[in-house]
Amino acid sequence: MPSAYADAGSMADIARDKARQHGATVVGTAASAPAPRRKEAAISTANDGAAVASRAKTRSWDYIWRSGVAGGIAGCAAKTTVAPLDRVKILFQTSNPQFAKYTGSSFGVASAMKDIYLHEGGRGLFRGHSATLLRIFPYAGIKFLAYEQIRNIIIPDKNHETPFRRLISGSLAGVTSVFFTYPLEVVRVRLAFETRRDGRSSLTSICRQIYNEHPVEKSRTPKLPNTPGIAAAVDSATSAVESVAPRVGLVNFYRGFAPTMLGMLPYAGVSFLTHDTMSDLLRHPSIAEYTTLPKKKNHPEGKAAPLRSWAELTAGGVAGMISQTSSYPLEVVRRRMQVGGAVGDGRRLRVGETAAMIFRERGFKGFFVGLTIGYVKVIPLAAVSFYTYERMKLPFIPSASADASAPEVPLSKATHLQFTGLSLSLPIDSPTRFISSDKPVDLRSIYFAWLNRELAIPEYNASATTLNDDLAANGSSGKVQNLGFIERLDLITWLEGASEESEYIKPLAGDASAAAAGAAPSSKTGAAALAAQARSGKGTIDPRLASVYDGERRMGDRNTVLRGIKPTDFSHVRKLAIPFIQKKSQSSSAIGSTQSLSINQKGPSRRPDPIILLSPSASSLLRMSNARSFLEDGKFVPPDAGASTASMLHVQRIIPGIDPNRPMRFILVEGSEQFKPEYWNRIVAVFTTGQTWQFKNYKWSNPNELFKHTMGVFVGWRGDLPPDNIRGWGHRVMSTSVDRWRGEDDVASRFRDKEVVEYIWKSIEMNMRSKGWRKDAAPTSI
Repeated sequence: MPSAYADAGSMADIARDKARQHGATVVGTAASAPAPRRKEAAISTANDGAAVASRAKTRSWDYIWRSGVAGGIAGCAAKTTVAPLDRVKILFQTSNPQFAKYTGSSFGVASAMKDIYLHEGGRGLFRGHSATLLRIFPYAGIKFLAYEQIRNIIIPDKNHETPFRRLISGSLAGVTSVFFTYPLEVVRVRLAFETRRDGRSSLTSICRQIYNEHPVEKSRTPKLPNTPGIAAAVDSATSAVESVAPRVGLVNFYRGFAPTMLGMLPYAGVSFLTHDTMSDLLRHPSIAEYTTLPKKKNHPEGKAAPLRSWAELTAGGVAGMISQTSSYPLEVVRRRMQVGGAVGDGRRLRVGETAAMIFRERGFKGFFVGLTIGYVKVIPLAAVSFYTYERMKLPFIPSASADASAPEVPLSKATHLQFTGLSLSLPIDSPTRFISSDKPVDLRSIYFAWLNRELAIPEYNASATTLNDDLAANGSSGKVQNLGFIERLDLITWLEGASEESEYIKPLAGDASAAAAGAAPSSKTGAAALAAQARSGKGTIDPRLASVYDGERRMGDRNTVLRGIKPTDFSHVRKLAIPFIQKKSQSSSAIGSTQSLSINQKGPSRRPDPIILLSPSASSLLRMSNARSFLEDGKFVPPDAGASTASMLHVQRIIPGIDPNRPMRFILVEGSEQFKPEYWNRIVAVFTTGQTWQFKNYKWSNPNELFKHTMGVFVGWRGDLPPDNIRGWGHRVMSTSVDRWRGEDDVASRFRDKEVVEYIWKSIEMNMRSKGWRKDAAPTSI
């Protein structure tokens, strides 16, 4: 399927932070966009069961062959590093008579390697290595490739990334690679087992010998003393296969396959799980500057920074050591079965018989013979393997993430819209749940409306016409649907997060009847009841009442703005109320000098007043001079527009989720100099500009620790990116933006400030409820 991407840019900061969206970047072949703001977002296909192209790049043939080659080279490099140790380990595991004398010595490994070197030369240490490389290249290539693809299916996004899913992904990848390469492993082990000084068997003779070997006659499997479950457990896993499998021929090349599969499940799964977990730990923010490489300018957004060489080798080494320990007993059984035709009478031994033989000869420790040398071998093996693969991925394998350096492509040529944070790609002409003129609006029209949200109606219509002309010129049958002003305003408000619902968004299947049933009891008017009845599809509505209902406008949310044909300005009402407000201020000035942070004793409740800390920075858009008008009235004026010497302010606000009947009083202060220890438990929000000196005298001077106990708020200009510190402190610091100040004449047109304020209060309410604020109680600690 051809695809082309257009640069999505970044949606407004308020929308990205509200929905925890991921920034969009240009990625070369599809339009890239932030993730939907809800799991059931309106910007999704109308048919929720339709398949979508997830991580399209990882499934391309170019990515597949490059990933396979990189994995194969990584495996060959790792195996070559430990080939001499691997030869000695096999001789120890299979109890080769000529090397049995070295197994109990402290320097047995070095002595065995010296013996091989003296009798067979340097090439003897690499005997069987050619077959190893023939096996390991496809084995490692398939393993890493399978892990990338299986992980992509089992872990589609960060929300599904759990240790169990990582374990399953690694186990399935290991089983897949072993199935396709196991015959080469049998040949390699047989070549490595031979220690004759002359007349060595050729590769063809070894293959012929393995092909013609016969199994032993059916006999009763000896039981292991004190360990009755070992042989029985392994035999039960292979009895079904052995009952129908051929007794000679190609099946001999899968000798020991059953214990190999059983051993590979924990080995590969634990290996990938441990490596990924160690990588995450080494990328922890507290040590990231020592363990990770600096990100390049074109580093894909959302992709973790690469580890330094020593950190990557450490993660791989620990992964190899833990995975080797978990699967070593089954590996010993497998090795003995693989060389079963080269010792004794040349007949095949079953899994249980092999396990019994090992136990009779050496006891329980026999299942861990050679584990020491296994550690010596597996740590560099896994370290080099993971290190080589991860390093080859940087220049050799194309990134599956969005690349900020990719060239821009016009929206008229895009065929998919990619949500980089969710690794999700949708066709640009997919229908959505946003309904206009009784028809679903396609994804291109939704995205076009968002990109041009700042344009006036004439410019928006002209841009839509131009885009439709470009689509027609490119031979596309698609067309941008021109949304009306009210529809576009409703859509933009919902996408920004300022509204929790939209009357133009069709509910998901099964939600319509529930919504109607819930709305009917709470209806206060006949028209509202009829509206709920109409939505549920029950009964009929009188035409006269229907016309009344059609003329109504629903509220954007339960507390805030009434939207009409145009934004409503209540400034004239505020002017009429100025005398009353001044009179109220004068009556309260008498007690203003005695204001403090102590508990308000005037009301019947003993609940203390929550505290909001403002930033004392001169660059802050919210100071003591303008914070009250912004948080109470929803109108932003620059902090220097009015001078205020007050050290503390009070703001009244109804918090529906805590006390819907009485307004709650909030205390606004800029500093913590007057704070008693218990005051810190009353902090519900900290406004910041990203400057760390603000927190010097705080109880928690480290921002990362501070925002574990309370939420942070950053207010900046719309269109400007938040400071790096704000983004680095995580989701506990919300980022909002207001329109730039254009003078006193701008006051009447700043209707969007109200939406920002409501968003801030909604977040503060959620934080207070999570910390334990109740109608008549406050948390004792945060």
